[in-house]
Amino acid sequence: MASAILIAAGAAAASPALAQVDTLDYTSTLTGSPVIASVPIRDLLPIYGAVHVAWTRGSVLVHAWKLPDPWQSETVVDNARSYALAVHGDGLPVIAFSDDGGRLICAERSPSGWSLDTIATYPGSSLRPAIALDPEPVIAYFETPASGPATLRYARRSGANWSIVDLDAGGFSWPPSLAIGPGGKRAVACPRAAGTLSGQELVWYEASTPGGPFTPAVVDTESMGAASLVWNASPDRAMVLYGAQRASDLGFEYRFAWRDNAGDWPRQVLGSTVEWVYQALSLGLDPAGVPGALWQENQYIVDAAAHGVNSCGTVETGTLQVSSQPAAAPSGPFHSTSLPRVFGDDSRTSTRAVASHSFGTFDVVWREPWSNCAPYGVFYLEVAAGVTAVPSAGGPFAVALGLGPNPRAGGEPIQLSWTLERGGRIEFVLYDVSGRIVARGPAGWYAAGAHARAWQPGALPAGFYWVALQSGHGRLATRALVTR
Repeated sequence: MASAILIAAGAAAASPALAQVDTLDYTSTLTGSPVIASVPIRDLLPIYGAVHVAWTRGSVLVHAWKLPDPWQSETVVDNARSYALAVHGDGLPVIAFSDDGGRLICAERSPSGWSLDTIATYPGSSLRPAIALDPEPVIAYFETPASGPATLRYARRSGANWSIVDLDAGGFSWPPSLAIGPGGKRAVACPRAAGTLSGQELVWYEASTPGGPFTPAVVDTESMGAASLVWNASPDRAMVLYGAQRASDLGFEYRFAWRDNAGDWPRQVLGSTVEWVYQALSLGLDPAGVPGALWQENQYIVDAAAHGVNSCGTVETGTLQVSSQPAAAPSGPFHSTSLPRVFGDDSRTSTRAVASHSFGTFDVVWREPWSNCAPYGVFYLEVAAGVTAVPSAGGPFAVALGLGPNPRAGGEPIQLSWTLERGGRIEFVLYDVSGRIVARGPAGWYAAGAHARAWQPGALPAGFYWVALQSGHGRLATRALVTR
């Protein structure tokens, strides 16, 4: 029985549609968890793709991309185990992965093909990497030897050389999450074994400079399973999504925490689950800095054979939710969209990832089903999830956009005036006639009604431009003439 890579035909807010773009048969090959990375489409369209996905077919590492359609795919290497993906602004991907020989490798794509750079070798060890770009690759990973405790490490490249520092030792079983902050700061979030009810605690390691040193801090002593970290540059805010087990009643839930100005970690609960949280979560940011969380509601274990999914084993089931926080971040409410099931009610996988390449939408990838004696599929959707203050009211929609003066001199401010039928998050963007983004203007949450403000995009050459008011629910543009 064949399964498929799928892509959304449209970004509907409530029940996104799926359209098949490729067919793959994984009935006899274990498929690795898919990971995703997206390039915000800003100055120019990325030359190599806006959305990238990587997974394994057995030990074969596969990379797929699209800009905008159709999907294309290629083999990176035929001997890969754990892996992580990041993408440069021009759309060229970088993958950190380990192989059966205990090597940690950085693979980089150029227009001519993949190049491999071995960072370190740990014979007989298991490696779990995370990767970010600054713009050189930086990698966090833990190394688990055949005997003895795991060590959490951080590697960065400068020129042709890699430098490696140890962050912590002992009790790591879930992959780290890595993010680059403003001003060269960087952080690693990783669950660490502890004498707590859940058996672990979530630890945050931060460095103010690219080379460290890193200072640890405990975020939550009730964490359980994986964690996912993002760091918004403006405002300067680190955020993390993770699973937890409540000491009060032993229940399981998903928590979203952020670091405040005092260095504390306030948090809110996204949702609960009736089974262990494991790794069914991921956190991303859209180009405007809106956090988007992917998590699995009501996860539990079922006997797959009893539900006609496959002939043996069990599967993890539940409903994948995409939740975004459009207003009053980071303490404001999240609004959620349920993803469709592909193989039926009892076939939801626990492997997933989320990213974003455009304002107000999130790119989601997942694999299902979970048991290795069933057909496998890797699935993709672009979801416009929860981008409104009141989900039932629809998204922000502009009914009027005015400019003054028009024409205007090259260095003169633009006087913007606009009217929103509904409140929501919007952004102003200035395009030239080729479609290239020249400048980004006011962005934020605005109430329904009339608004006005001045915008100075800088000195502009004479010519025609487009000023666009855009949100996750559409775009309204008007032409502007700049004179000398």
